[in-house]
Amino acid sequence: TAFQSSPNSNTNGTRGHIEPDSQRNSGDSVATATMSTGAEAPKPDGEDAASLRRHLDDLSRQRDAVETELAEIESRLTREHGVGLTEPALVDSEGYPLADVDIYAVRHLRSRAHELRNDYSALTGRIEPLLHRLHAAASVGLDQLTLSPPTTATPPTVLSEPPLAIVGQVDSGSPAAAAGLQPGDIVLRVGPLSGAPPRPPLTAIAEHLRSRIGRPVIFA
Repeated sequence: TAFQSSPNSNTNGTRGHIEPDSQRNSGDSVATATMSTGAEAPKPDGEDAASLRRHLDDLSRQRDAVETELAEIESRLTREHGVGLTEPALVDSEGYPLADVDIYAVRHLRSRAHELRNDYSALTGRIEPLLHRLHAAASVGLDQLTLSPPTTATPPTVLSEPPLAIVGQVDSGSPAAAAGLQPGDIVLRVGPLSGAPPRPPLTAIAEHLRSRIGRPVIFA
């Protein structure tokens, strides 16, 4: 399973606290990895990924409508008047209005097209930063990874190697959720790190995630 490590990660390592590992029934010592985008990592402007996505969808629909109307105007200008959105000029070389063109209708359509182009640019200017904010809100970074011991004993299970961590929580809409991680999943490996003796310190996970910012992180 892979998800992107966020560029907004906390460079000081994992957030929260680290306590001594609890003992599993099998004798393996594990920690719980809790992935959260709640109070531990505030969203940009207090918005979560779902609300940002709804806002983005609304603006995208508005921009699509503007684009559709603009295409219709261009088609009408060509089909009905034989001119384009900006060319040719509506006067001849001597400055007289073209006799075979409905000057009023063409000017009206071109004026509306100019308004629509401005609207399109304005909507695009609002959409682009929202895309960045949505990515930031949905990303799981080092500041959204907290490590603590399990609150309940994990049932014995047959594993190919000692576990490294147990997933405690995965927020809906996060890259971890998109990658298929679920609460209770046993993590055997994070990149090259595993729970096999000698078990790597939890800070090693933070160092690996930091080195993979903007690139996939492999969980097994």
